[in-house]
Amino acid sequence: MKFAASDHLKDLSRRDIKVLMAIERGMYSSRRVDIDTISRISSISTDKLSFHLSRLNKFKMCEFWKGANSGYSLTVHGYDALALDWLFDHKHIQSIGRRIGVGKESQLFFALDFEGVEKVIKVHRVGLTSFVHIKKSRDYSIKGSQVNYITASASSAKREFIMLRRLHELNLSSPVPYVINRHCIIMELIVGADLFRLTDHPDPENLLDKIIEFMHQMFVQLELVHSDLSEHNIMISQPDGEPYFIDFPQTIPIDHPSATVQLRRDINNILIYFKRKFLIGGDLEEIFDYITGGLDLSEIERLRLDYEMSPTDVTYPDFPDDKFKE
Repeated sequence: MKFAASDHLKDLSRRDIKVLMAIERGMYSSRRVDIDTISRISSISTDKLSFHLSRLNKFKMCEFWKGANSGYSLTVHGYDALALDWLFDHKHIQSIGRRIGVGKESQLFFALDFEGVEKVIKVHRVGLTSFVHIKKSRDYSIKGSQVNYITASASSAKREFIMLRRLHELNLSSPVPYVINRHCIIMELIVGADLFRLTDHPDPENLLDKIIEFMHQMFVQLELVHSDLSEHNIMISQPDGEPYFIDFPQTIPIDHPSATVQLRRDINNILIYFKRKFLIGGDLEEIFDYITGGLDLSEIERLRLDYEMSPTDVTYPDFPDDKFKE
C-alpha cells in the first residue's frame, strides 16, 4: 500500500500548500475553519481561495462541513501532504515507498534519503476514531488547543521523538530518530522481524535477559516505564538477533500513579510470550524488584519533568510573499 498523499503532492502549487497550512493553523483552536479565517491567515482573498479549496477538495486533502459550525478541515491526506512537503523541501527524503507496517495508531513506510540510504517514516494517526479514548489512555494532555486528529497526532509524534532521542543518547537499543515534522518521524530502518513473528532464536534465555535489562536501564537512567511493551513492539535484528525496542508514545515517568501497574503489565506480557513461545520464564515479582532496584514506587517524590508535548510548540513559517510567487 502506497502513501496516498505522495501521489498528488506534485500537483499542488505553493498557494495550495499555503491554504492547507492556514487550515492547519486554524484547527489548533477549532475543529472547522471558516473561509474568512483561512483568508486572514493566508492573506489570500476569498475569491481566489474558492479555486484552491476546490482543487484541494478534489484531491481529498480538505473537506467542507455544513451546519451550525460550518467550515473546512484538513483530511488525513491533507495533513500528510504538509508533512511530506516539508520533508522533501528540506531534503530529508527524496521518495516514499510502500507501507511496511501498521499499528493501532500509526503507519510505517519505506523512505529513501538523498544519499540513497533507506529509512523509515512513521506516521502517527491518533484520534481518528475516538478522542474520548485519547483522554482516558494517554497520561499527557494537549493544552491551549482543540483536541482533534492534528493536535493529537502531532503530540504523539513529538513525544515519541523525544523518547527515541533520549534512548539513542544512552546507547539503548532503539531506532535512531533523524527528524520530525508534524506527525511524521524519519528514523533508522532496522533490518529484521517483529518478535511475535520470530520462529526461532539461538539463545532465547539471553534474549529475555536483554529485554529485562532494557526495562531496567530505562527505569534507572531515564526514570521511565514503557507502559505498552509486548512482543509486538520489539524487533529482532538480522543476522545478529539483537532486540530493538519501538513504539514509545505511551511512555510514562516512574512517579506516574499507574507506573507500578503498567510496569508489571509490561513484564507479564513478556513472560507470557516467552513461556508460550520458548517454554522459559521467570518470577514476575523478582524481575520487578530487579528493574526497580527494590524501590517503593508509591514513595518516589513527584518528579519535575516536562512531559507536556503541546503541539503549540510547532513553529510555522511567516508566509513570505516570495516563497509563494507562481
